[in-house]
Amino acid sequence: MKKMLLAAVFPAIVLITLFIYKQSLSFYFFQDDWFVLDTIKNIHLNNIFSIFSARQDVVYYRPVGMQLFFFLSKSLFGLNPINFHLLSFFFHILNIFMIGLISFQIFRSKFASAVSSFFYAVASFHFMTLSWISLTWNNIGTFFVFSSIYFYLKFSLSEKLIDYFLAVSLFFVALFSTEFAALTPIIAALISLLSPNKINFRGIKKTLLILSPPILAIIVYISFRLTHSAIQTTSDYKIVISTKIIKNLIWYFLWLTGVPQELKFNLSISQLKIARAFLNGAGFEILLFFLFWLGIIILAIFLLKKNKSPAKLNIVVALIFLIGLIPVIFLPNHTFPYYLNISSLGPFLFIAFLLKKNARKGNEKFFIINYLIIIIWLFLSFTNYRINAKTNWIPGEAIISKKITEDALIQSANNSNYSPVVIVSEDAVGTEQSLTGQRALQIILNNPNIKTYVRKREQAINDYKMGTLPKNAYYIFYYQ
Repeated sequence: MKKMLLAAVFPAIVLITLFIYKQSLSFYFFQDDWFVLDTIKNIHLNNIFSIFSARQDVVYYRPVGMQLFFFLSKSLFGLNPINFHLLSFFFHILNIFMIGLISFQIFRSKFASAVSSFFYAVASFHFMTLSWISLTWNNIGTFFVFSSIYFYLKFSLSEKLIDYFLAVSLFFVALFSTEFAALTPIIAALISLLSPNKINFRGIKKTLLILSPPILAIIVYISFRLTHSAIQTTSDYKIVISTKIIKNLIWYFLWLTGVPQELKFNLSISQLKIARAFLNGAGFEILLFFLFWLGIIILAIFLLKKNKSPAKLNIVVALIFLIGLIPVIFLPNHTFPYYLNISSLGPFLFIAFLLKKNARKGNEKFFIINYLIIIIWLFLSFTNYRINAKTNWIPGEAIISKKITEDALIQSANNSNYSPVVIVSEDAVGTEQSLTGQRALQIILNNPNIKTYVRKREQAINDYKMGTLPKNAYYIFYYQ
């Protein structure tokens, strides 16, 4: 019976996660989605390797996590966003599985493995990644990072060449998927310190030989990025070294514990006040959030008091959290919860340790505490998703993009394929941003010559009278 229950845990975690995030599977293409779809429009199998060329109009370099993913998805499914989302969710499932394997390698406990998988699976910081197709690189990159770490842990104990080969190979692929992959060797080395068995490496020469391929790869990768990728000068990507870094870290920690993303931008700490617009948008769920969040904090404090953790574990967990955020921690104007994908590995391993140790006490009270924490985390994550769905800008952008592109398809059936399109919207800036300028309608109508004009109502009337809008254009009206 016990084996049957354990076998059912992982499928149950996947189904629970799907239930929480099911709405995200329906979000349409918007913003960067149209940009990436535009970048792969001339990619075919005979020139597939051109995706590895660095672009000068973007700050990132993720050919596997973005261009290859979009190319394969479009080739297989056309412009059906649901299937793109399903692929992203599939990689999330793989990450749930991999964090469970890593946990088992360290603690040799199926219970600890299930706990780390569950807490990671339903964590609310996945909202953006699972809702915005362009962020699938985050799930893809995390999978290759976690897989590399897992096989490194196996190799550190077995010294089998196949494990080392897989660890290094997966690390190389991760570098083409996410910038955070450059931290993989450090995180893997830290996690290996938690291994219950002694690492079998002997001698400096052997250690250097083992580390040389990933170190060399990182050097080449950083050199390539510095010489071939664009350097952003906008305020969002401005490196800041000040007390803002501390504030940044605090918010990443709060997001890790289940705090809604938009609360950061709607909370005045000096006045102890939350913006009315945010409260109205969140509705009664904000009260549920505070109830569940306080419950988690209180139970976590109880766990920490009743279960002493080794100093080595505490240090490693803290370092993984901090090191995992290095690429963004100095960017206080560019903070998003989805950057916790990799850095959360340490904290969730820590939670698994605490609950495992608590369960071993055999006392009914401690079993109840464990189940309470798991249940409250589940309700906290679900509530947080509901708040994000109502207050985050992603759903609104997806709705705008879907409505306008669908109307454009209907209108194009009755007009010339080369007719310009005038979009009348009270939020002209937001609409143009959602469509990424000209790209959305050019892609959806499969015509690179289509011209799109986005205007507010009064501006559209004036421009029409002045003759600055084409006479043969057809109009799409969007009002929220």
